[in-house]
Amino acid sequence: MGLTAYQALEVKGSLQVVAREFEAIAEDLKTGDEDGARASLAKAQVAAADADDNTHGPGWWLTSRLPGVGDDIEAVRTVADVTDVLAAEVIPDVVVASERLGPANLRPRNGRIAIEPLRDVAPAVVAADERMQDQTERVAAIDTGELIAQLAGPVELLQGKLEEAASLSAKASYAVRLLPTMLGADDERTYLVLFQNNAEIRATGGMPGALAVVEAKNGRLSIRRQGTAQDLGLHPEPPVRLTGEEISLYGRKLGVYPADITFTPDFPRVAELARAMWLSAQGERIDGVLSVDPVGLSYVLDGTGTVDVPGGTRLTSANAVQVLLNDIYRVQPDQDMQNAYFAGAAKAVFGALVSGRGQPAAILEGLGRAATEGRLYAWSASEQEQRLLVATSVGGAVPRDAGASPYVGLFLNDGTAAKLQYYLEHRVDVEPLSCNPMGRQTLEVVLTLTSHAPEDAGRLPASVIGPRDGGEAYIGVEPGHMRLNAHLYAPIGGWIEDVAVDRVDVPLNEVEHLGHPVGTATVELAPGETRVLRYTVMTGLDQPGAVELRVTPGARGSGAGAVGPTACKVG
Repeated sequence: MGLTAYQALEVKGSLQVVAREFEAIAEDLKTGDEDGARASLAKAQVAAADADDNTHGPGWWLTSRLPGVGDDIEAVRTVADVTDVLAAEVIPDVVVASERLGPANLRPRNGRIAIEPLRDVAPAVVAADERMQDQTERVAAIDTGELIAQLAGPVELLQGKLEEAASLSAKASYAVRLLPTMLGADDERTYLVLFQNNAEIRATGGMPGALAVVEAKNGRLSIRRQGTAQDLGLHPEPPVRLTGEEISLYGRKLGVYPADITFTPDFPRVAELARAMWLSAQGERIDGVLSVDPVGLSYVLDGTGTVDVPGGTRLTSANAVQVLLNDIYRVQPDQDMQNAYFAGAAKAVFGALVSGRGQPAAILEGLGRAATEGRLYAWSASEQEQRLLVATSVGGAVPRDAGASPYVGLFLNDGTAAKLQYYLEHRVDVEPLSCNPMGRQTLEVVLTLTSHAPEDAGRLPASVIGPRDGGEAYIGVEPGHMRLNAHLYAPIGGWIEDVAVDRVDVPLNEVEHLGHPVGTATVELAPGETRVLRYTVMTGLDQPGAVELRVTPGARGSGAGAVGPTACKVG
């Protein structure tokens, strides 16, 4: 038994090496160091072989006959086999694809992104991803609660690293399948691009302010037209029929006023409304809808560097958010001049992107961060493309089906037509409290709202604090105060037990939307004030997984706080 204990420690060390080297492979591929990735792969192979060797011999043979101990050997052998499969069948293709799809190779040249490398490597990338997902599932199925202490920790570490690798692999697979056709490889595409303004917060980020029409042809991108949300037109009757659920939650404004189409957190629906409004107002069919916010643009500027905006402030990654979401409203009261500056800013950033200037790796990292935080969305009129998009964070869809991981969404909508949410800081934390035998979890969801508006916010220009009626409060809200509608989407099959605002229970208006129970609470926020909404949420049956949280991104952060581990034993 002493020999077995020693071997178990050896196995532990070997599995830790495997996990570490897999992490190194991911980092090497991210930075374009293919030689480093191959060296890390070789070390992982040696460590996995060592782990397998240490599960053989008389000690392990005898121990494996003891009740409950055979799981340890089976776990190690599974890990060793998975490592071997990844080394022989997956990583080589990933390395080759990484060489072809490195940031430098994706840099636009003469205004064009090369589509050919994407199509060349697509079959290998898709096949590698399928194998990666299969092998990750094999390791994820190991119940670490049944393993001895020396093995449980390293296996859990490896599970986490493989889950991260599988996520990156899936993104690569989606990219090589989507980008060529969406960049106009087969036919010319026309996209409506919405720039969401976080200063007037909406569920998907902000009010659509500026917009652009972008054409894509064989990888070449160009701006054909720029304008504002007003170009989508006003519609006495929604051009797309609204559902009863939508009207109950967001009113008919959702389909009437272009500024309000982002009330719903479901971006495919936002895109459908925008596309229908554009067709009605401009008589033109578009092939897709894209969206980004100023914070997302600031991430891109990390890679492109400073851009010059005609007639205004130069934009940098450090000042873009403040300039676009606050300064322009404070120093330039004329709306036409504001719109002209927004158009110039969008054109300048777009020009920097398509010119190929800057650091491609930093640009891609910025776009990835924007997508993760819900600041970058895409929808395609192609059913095939949309099926792929809807499975990604860029798709921005509220899930229609219940899975093992409960979905919680907390979205904010401004209620005063102001631009005060530049000063808003918000954070959503989720803590699973308990799990019943049927896999239903009890969750505590906490929304913390803080206004960083100055004490004299009521004296700010009307373009910031919203319209006034003879200087008096607008719809009952004092100048400089925020009114926010918070919409909590509970997991399908679950419900919202209760909600308290600043520890005082309040009634909750609850309806259903896309299969989710949705509770709406309205709060007012004075300058410098903090309000806390605390919900008790029940998940659906057989939802023992970790909570999947989505939050409205804001001007001062993503809004996503801490999510505690599942309260259920999984495995």
